[in-house]
Amino acid sequence: MEEFRNALKRYMAVRLIVTTVILLVAVFTVDSSVRVPFIALVGIAYAAGIVYTILLKRGKHLKVLAYLQIIVDVVIVSAFVSITQSVYSTFTFLYVLCILAAGVLLTFQGCIMTATLSSVLYSGIIFLEYRGLFNPPPFTGLEGKDFYNIFFSVYAKICAFYFVAFLSASLAVGSKKRSERFEKDMMRADKLSSLGQLSASLIHEVKNPLSAIKSSAEYLQKEHRGDIYTSKLLEIIAQETRRLDQLISQFLNFTRSGTEINDSCRLTKILEDTLLLLKGPISKNIKITKDVGLDLKIKGSPEQIKQVFLNIMLNGLQAMPSGGEMKIRASLTNGQASPGRKTVRIDFSDTGCGIPGGDLRKIFEPFYTTRDNGTGLGLAIVKRIVEQNGGTIDAASEVGRGTTFSICIPLADESAGAVN
Repeated sequence: MEEFRNALKRYMAVRLIVTTVILLVAVFTVDSSVRVPFIALVGIAYAAGIVYTILLKRGKHLKVLAYLQIIVDVVIVSAFVSITQSVYSTFTFLYVLCILAAGVLLTFQGCIMTATLSSVLYSGIIFLEYRGLFNPPPFTGLEGKDFYNIFFSVYAKICAFYFVAFLSASLAVGSKKRSERFEKDMMRADKLSSLGQLSASLIHEVKNPLSAIKSSAEYLQKEHRGDIYTSKLLEIIAQETRRLDQLISQFLNFTRSGTEINDSCRLTKILEDTLLLLKGPISKNIKITKDVGLDLKIKGSPEQIKQVFLNIMLNGLQAMPSGGEMKIRASLTNGQASPGRKTVRIDFSDTGCGIPGGDLRKIFEPFYTTRDNGTGLGLAIVKRIVEQNGGTIDAASEVGRGTTFSICIPLADESAGAVN
C-alpha cells in the first residue's frame, strides 16, 4: 500500500508540473478570446490537485482516489480540447498522458477504461460540434467540413489511445511481475541467510556426537578384528560418520558461493559404495540394473559425488513404495556440461509415480518439497554440487510412468587430486 501511495504522490507531482507548463504556454499561444476560460480551466486543475492532496493525506481508499484523479483529469483535458478547436487542438496529447498514468496506477482494466473514456469524450465533442449542438467561441465549428477527413482524424487518435493503453498496461504488468520476482528472491535470500545462521549455531552440537560415534566405531573395530561381518559394519559406521561430518560442513556453506575442487573419483567405485549403503532401504520388489561400461574417472570429490547419487537414488526408491525398477546408465558425451570437454552422462531412471509438471520445475529450488517430512534441500544441494564441479543436472518425468534424472559431469583431468 505504501508503494501505491508513493506512486500517487509521483503522479500528483508530474500533474502539477504539466499544469504549470500548460499555464505558461497559454499566456503566449492561446487565442485571446479563449484565454480567460483556458486559465479558468487551469485554475480548476490546480484546485483538483489541492483536493487530491488533502484526500491523500487522509490515507483512505487510495484506489478510489486514483480512479477519481484519472476520471476528473480526462474530463478537464476534454474541456481544454473543446475550447481549442477540438479536432485541431494541440492539447489532444494530454489524453495520452492520462492513459499512461492509468497504466502506472491502475490495473489493466483501469487503463482500458481510461482509453475508452477518453475516446468517448473526444469523439462526443467532435460529434456535437459537427452537428452544431456545441460550438465554443471563437471556434466556428465543423459545419461544412469534410466528414471523412474528420472521421479518419478521430479514428486515428482513438486507435492511438488504445495502442498506448495496451502498451502502458503491458509494461506495467511486466514491471509488477519483475518486482514480485525480486521480492521472492529477497525472501529466499533471507531464508538462506537464516539457514546459515541456524547451521552455525547447530554445527558444533552435531559434530561432537559424530566424533564420539566415529571414535567408538574405530575402537570397536580393533576389538572385533576377527569378526569379519562385525568389522565390516563398524567400518561402514566410521566411513559414514566421516561423510556426515563433511555433509554438515557443506550444509553450513550452502548459501555461500562454492569453489571448484580439483578432485576426482572412479564412477564404478562410487556407485558400488552408494548401492552398498542402500541395501537396507532397497525393497525386495525393487530391481536395480546398471549399464555403466568403462570405469571412468570423473571430476568431483568422492564424498560429494556419493552424496549426489545417494540423494537421487533415495528419491527414486521413495517414488516406488510398491516396487519397481531403477536403471543406472552411464555414457560418454561431448561437452554438454563443459564445452570442448568430454563429459560423462549418468541417467537414473525409476518406474515410480512420477512428478507433475508444476512440481518438476521447482524440485531444485531450496526449501521446496512435496513430502511432509522433507526439508527441501536434498536436490538443491545435489544441483549445487554438480554445478560446482562444472556439470549439469536435469529431470524428466511422466506421472504414473516414472522419472529420469540426468547428470553430466566432466571427465577428470589427468592432474586431478586423489582418486577413490
